[in-house]
Amino acid sequence: MKLESEREQLMLLLRTLLAEAVNGSEQALAAHTREVMRCLQIFDNKGVRQLLRTMREEYRKRSSYLAYLQRSRVILLRLAAYVDKLVARVQRLSIYHASDI
Repeated sequence: MKLESEREQLMLLLRTLLAEAVNGSEQALAAHTREVMRCLQIFDNKGVRQLLRTMREEYRKRSSYLAYLQRSRVILLRLAAYVDKLVARVQRLSIYHASDI
């Protein structure tokens, strides 16, 4: 089955995402997907192509910043785990020293 246009490929992807959202009982995602499908109705094939091109450009522009945010999140999670470990250690030591008194 050869798809005729990017529009049809996009709609097929959205129908698949919608089916997964409905099957997974993700009502908000299903509603958003339906709304995207409804909004795409106003675009012709050329408009969809331009929309996809713009989205690709935006993604390229933001991808390095997103990678930075992801790395920063990992670092913060590691630091939070380290701080939790230190707090637990301080609590153990304070209990140990309190029992010496």
